Amino acid sequence: MSITERIGGILLLREESYKEAMERGTIAEAASIAAIAVAVSAFFGFIGLGFYAMRSPVQLFRRLTIAFIPIKFRVPIEIVFWIGWWIVWSLIIGGLSITLGGEHNIKGFMKLTGYSMFPHIFGVARIIPFLGRPIYFLALLWSLACWIYSTKTAFNLRAEKTVMVYVLAFIILILGGFTIMAVIRLT
Repeated sequence: MSITERIGGILLLREESYKEAMERGTIAEAASIAAIAVAVSAFFGFIGLGFYAMRSPVQLFRRLTIAFIPIKFRVPIEIVFWIGWWIVWSLIIGGLSITLGGEHNIKGFMKLTGYSMFPHIFGVARIIPFLGRPIYFLALLWSLACWIYSTKTAFNLRAEKTVMVYVLAFIILILGGFTIMAVIRLT
């Protein structure tokens, strides 16, 4: 099975493609797919900000100054964010899956989730005024569906345990966010 067939099968949630990716795929290959998809998305998202500015320069200025990040660093920061998210989220989901009785298969899970980052390529749509952001949001939901199926497949979990893993992970994410905000306020 070629890499494009593997990616297509994963995006269509075909079990044989998931098993093929776990057996024959490499983490480096999965990381490359994730990095390329995120880089393309980040670049076109940045260009989309430019089109956004043509409609309303004041709103673009406000959006760029809120984050206090110079424009030239926007694309690299988004790439680092999504790759970091892939690694940290994989470890959280993997740890919870193993805790809830899943097989110990972090390596296979990392491979599958790298492929599951491919829908980020639809960030190219962010260049389209008004429609781009909703299209990208749907792509993120598609990526989440691929992640959930990857969890079920890699750790050999039942559907209800897979859902429980993600509910617990989101609770951890929310509590972690509140903790970070509280620490920032105290300093």
